[in-house]
Amino acid sequence: MPIKVLANLHLPIVEGYKLRTFGDYPEESKKLQPWRAEFERRSLVNILPLIPKDEKPDILLISSPEYLPIPVDIGSFSGIKILLITDWNVCLKFLPNLMPLFDFCFTDWPGFQLFKKSGIKNIYHGPLFGHDPEAFKNQGLNRDIDISFCGNLNGSLHSERNRLLARMVKWNKTQQKSTIHLHGVFGEEYQNILNRSQMVFNYSIRGEANMRLFESMATGSVPLIESSNQEAGIFFQEGKHYLKYKIETFENCLDDFINEPKKISSIALAAQDAVKNHTKSKQLQRILNSCCEMAAGRKILSPMSFGSSGEKINPDFAASTKSLMKLRILGLGYTLSDALVEIQATSQNQELYQETISAILINLLENNPNRNLNAAENMLFLVLKSKFLPDIVLNFSQMYFYRMKKDWERVLTFTNKGLSSISGSSSSSSLPQSLYQYFYPPIFLGDGLTSDLNRAFQKDLFQIGFIQNNISIKNSSEKKGLELTQLLLAHFTFAKAQALEKLGSWEESLEILNDLISHSNPSIHSFASLKPYSLLLKLLVKKLQSENFGIDQIQKTIETWFAYSPLDTEAWTEMYHALMQVTECTGDKTLCKNFLEETLILAKAFYSETQVNAIKTMLNGLKG
Repeated sequence: MPIKVLANLHLPIVEGYKLRTFGDYPEESKKLQPWRAEFERRSLVNILPLIPKDEKPDILLISSPEYLPIPVDIGSFSGIKILLITDWNVCLKFLPNLMPLFDFCFTDWPGFQLFKKSGIKNIYHGPLFGHDPEAFKNQGLNRDIDISFCGNLNGSLHSERNRLLARMVKWNKTQQKSTIHLHGVFGEEYQNILNRSQMVFNYSIRGEANMRLFESMATGSVPLIESSNQEAGIFFQEGKHYLKYKIETFENCLDDFINEPKKISSIALAAQDAVKNHTKSKQLQRILNSCCEMAAGRKILSPMSFGSSGEKINPDFAASTKSLMKLRILGLGYTLSDALVEIQATSQNQELYQETISAILINLLENNPNRNLNAAENMLFLVLKSKFLPDIVLNFSQMYFYRMKKDWERVLTFTNKGLSSISGSSSSSSLPQSLYQYFYPPIFLGDGLTSDLNRAFQKDLFQIGFIQNNISIKNSSEKKGLELTQLLLAHFTFAKAQALEKLGSWEESLEILNDLISHSNPSIHSFASLKPYSLLLKLLVKKLQSENFGIDQIQKTIETWFAYSPLDTEAWTEMYHALMQVTECTGDKTLCKNFLEETLILAKAFYSETQVNAIKTMLNGLKG
C-alpha cells in the first residue's frame, strides 16, 4: 500500500507514494473554483476533516515556505512533517525559528551548510530541482545555436548575471563566428531552444544546482556553470557533464569552449545519460524514502522534535509560531484590503503586531500598483500609534509614505530626523540590533526597497554570522559596518536629495548626491534600480544648461550606471534623454551616437524588434 502524502503544492507522481494537495479537499462552497497554492490560507483543522478516512495522510509535505503560506496549526499533525526550502535566501530571518516545527528540513547544499553551522539540527541536504523527462528530452534537432540563455533579465535579482550576458554579446560581436540566442522564451519554445543549443549559459542565485542545469543536460546541451557554484559538483563531474567559467576570465573561457566542438559533443552525451537519475520525481522520491527510513529507525511514527543526530529538539513554540505568522503576513503579495484584514488579526498578538505593521506598510506602498494612499494612511496611523517602535522605524515609515504622496516638505522633515537618529546611535553610523525585528527582508523582490533590504540582510548574516534565534553581534565595533545601517543611511540621504530637488534647491541636492555616490558608500549599489543615478544625471544636465559645465561628469555617470546595469531599458531611456540635452547644449552628437550604437547591439540580442527599431529611429534622427 502506498504511503499517503498531503502537500501544499502540486508535485510529480512518485512511485510508492500517493500524493494529494490541499486543493484536492476544497470547502463545499469552493469546489468549482480553481485552486491556487499561494492563496491557500486554511488551517489543518479545516482541511483534515474533509479528507476521507482511507486517504488520511501519513506525511505532511510543505514546500517553498518563502512563497506559500503554512497552516498555523502545523504542530498538530501527528504524522511526519517535512519542509522543502527552495529560495532560502529570501526568508533567512524567519527560518531558524520555523524549522523546529518540522521533523525533517531539506534545502540545497549552500543553504544546508549555512543552517548546519548555525546550529539547526534537523536540516538535511537534498536537491530540490530536477527535470520533467516528458518535457525535457533530446528531440534530435540540428544544433544550430552555439550558446543560449532563456531566463529573465530582472536586474534587481540578477545584476551580475546581466553583466555577464552583456559581456557575452560584446564577445560575440568581436569574434563574429558564433550563433547565440539570448531572448527570454518559455514553454515549448524554451524546450526547442535548449534542443537547438550546443551550450546553455547558467548563473545560479545561491550557488545551487538549479533547474536550468538539469533541463539543459536532459535535452543534450552542455551547461556552462559559474566557477563559484557549490552544488553542481556534488551530482556531476566538471569537464565530463558540464563546464565551468570564471567571471574574471569569462571571455577567454567562452573562446576555449567554442573552439572544442568534439569535447562539447562528448560532454553532452555523458550529461544526458547522467541526468536520467535526476528527474523531479526521483529527487522527491529520495527525500521521502530517507525521511521514512529515519523515522522508522527511531521507532516512532512521528519523529517530531528529533534532530538529525536523534537528539531531542525543544522548539520555542511561541517563537516558532510567530515566525510562521510573519511568513504568512509578509511572504505573499497583498492587496491593501487583504493586508488590513491581516493587520487586525495580528493585533491579537501584541508583540507580533508591533513587529510587522511597519513592514506591511512599506510592502504595500511599494508593491501595490494603484497605491491606495488613503488605506495606506490608515496603516501609517497604526504605525505611529505604536509605543514600542524605535524612532528610526517611525521616521523611515513616514518618510517613505510622504515620498509616495509627493509631500516633499514632510519628506525633508523625516529624512532629517532619520539621519539624526542614525548619527545619534550608540556606535558611529550603526543601528541597534533590535532593528532587525522591524526591517525585514520581505519576500517580494521587486525593483525597490524590498529588494534592497533583502540584500543588506543577507550580507549581514554572512558577514557577522547568525545563530538559531537571533543575529549574533558581539560588540559595537562589529556593528559598525552593518549593511542595514548603510542601506538606511543611503535611502534617507537619497530621499533628502529628492526632496530638495523638488523644492527647488537643486544645487544642494546635487551636492548631496555627489557625496552619496562618490564617497564610496557601498550601499549605493544595493539600490535595486540605481535610482540615485537617475536623479544625479538629471541634475548634472541642469548644471550643464545653466553653467555650460560638467560634460565629463555626465559621461562618467552614464558609463558607471551603464556598466553596473547594462540591460535596464528604462535606464537607457533616461540616459538617452540626458545625452540629447547634452547635444542640444554643445551641438556635439558623438556621445549620444556612441551610446545608441552600444544599446542597439544589446537590444538586438535581448529585446523585441519594436525596441530595436525604436533605437534605430533615434540613431537616424541624429544622423539627420
